[in-house]
Amino acid sequence: MKRTGFCIAAGLLALALTGCAVKDYLEDITADSEYTEPEPEPENTQSGVPDTEDLNSLLDQLTEQPHADRAESPHEVLPTDDDLLHDLLHDDTLPEHHELLLTEESNTPQPDCETVDGTVTVYGFEPEPAADGEPITVPEAVKESPVTAIGKYGFYNVKYAHLVSLPGCIRRMGDYAFNGSSLQTFDFVPDTELTVGNYAFSDCRSLTAVQFGSGQYTFGDYCFEKTAAETLTAAQSTLTLGSYCFQNSPALQTAELSGTITVGEYCFRGCDALTSLTISDSTLTIMPDAFLRCGLKKIEITGSTGTIGDYCFMDCTGLETVIIGEGITSLGDCAFSGCRNLKRVELPASLTEIGKNCFSGCKDAEIVTAGNE
Repeated sequence: MKRTGFCIAAGLLALALTGCAVKDYLEDITADSEYTEPEPEPENTQSGVPDTEDLNSLLDQLTEQPHADRAESPHEVLPTDDDLLHDLLHDDTLPEHHELLLTEESNTPQPDCETVDGTVTVYGFEPEPAADGEPITVPEAVKESPVTAIGKYGFYNVKYAHLVSLPGCIRRMGDYAFNGSSLQTFDFVPDTELTVGNYAFSDCRSLTAVQFGSGQYTFGDYCFEKTAAETLTAAQSTLTLGSYCFQNSPALQTAELSGTITVGEYCFRGCDALTSLTISDSTLTIMPDAFLRCGLKKIEITGSTGTIGDYCFMDCTGLETVIIGEGITSLGDCAFSGCRNLKRVELPASLTEIGKNCFSGCKDAEIVTAGNE
C-alpha cells in the first residue's frame, strides 16, 4: 500500500512512543508495489579484490568507457561535458613554464612556480626528478613568499609524485593536481582548511590508501575516481567529498569515517569491492545516490547525528546488515530500495522521517526500532 513520507514518519513515531510492535507496519513498507526489482545481475567469475594485473585491466576499461555507457541514477542522467579526456583535449590553460624562483640555473630539482599577490603556487619541479630518486620536499616559502598552493595540472602524470612531501601550509590544490601520477598514499594534514579541485587524484593507479586527519578538507568532483585505493579513513575530520569522488574505484574495500562528514552524490557508486562502511561520532550528511549500486554488506552508523539522502544505498544487492544508532533523523526516498538480500535493520528512536519506498524490495528484512525488538 502506498504511503507518503509524512505518513511513514508519523506512523513510526507513534510506534516508538507507545512501544508497539512494528512488524506488520514494516512489512508494508518493505513490499511497496512502486519499486521494480532490477534484472538479476550476471554472475561475476572473479571474487574478492582484483590483483594488480586485473585491477589495471579494470581501470583501463573504466578510463576508456564513455559517459553514455555509465550507470544512470534513478532520476537523472550523468553530465556529458566533464569527462577527463574531454577536458584534457579541449583545455587550453595548461601552465606554461614558470620562473624557477630559488635559483637561476641548477642541476638540483627546483620548484617550478609563480608568485601571485605575495603567495607561491607550485607546478612541479625542474629538472624533473628521477622516479627512483631521493625524496623531495616542496618548501614552505620561496624567497620569503609563502607556498600556499599546488597549481592546476601541477604534478599531472608525473612518475616521481610518490617522492614528494608537502608542507602543511598548502591550502589549495588545483584541478588535476596529481591526476594519473605515481602517488601512493594521501595522508596530508593541512595547517588550515584545504580545498582541492576536480579530478585532483583520479586515475592514480598506485594510490592504495587515503587517510584524512583532524584537519578541514573540501574535495571537488571525481577527486579519487578510478584509483587503486583499498582503504579510506577519516579520523575526526571536517570532510566534504564532492560528487563522484570515489566512483568506480575497484579496489576500495573499507570506509571508516568520523567527524563532520558530508558525502556527495554518487560518491561511491560502482565501488564493487566496498563491503564495509563504519561511521561513528559524526555530524553526518549523506547526499542522494552516494552509495548507489556498490558492494556493501554491512553499514554501521553510531553516535552520529544527521540525515541519509534519497536513493543513497539503492540496489546494493549484497547488503545484509544495517545498524543505525541514535541521532539520525531522516532516511530519504528509496534509501535502501532494491537491497534484496537485506536481513537485519536496526533503526533509532530519533528517526522522525522515513521516505517513501525506503525499503521497497527488501522482502526478507527484519526491521526493528530501538526498544522494539
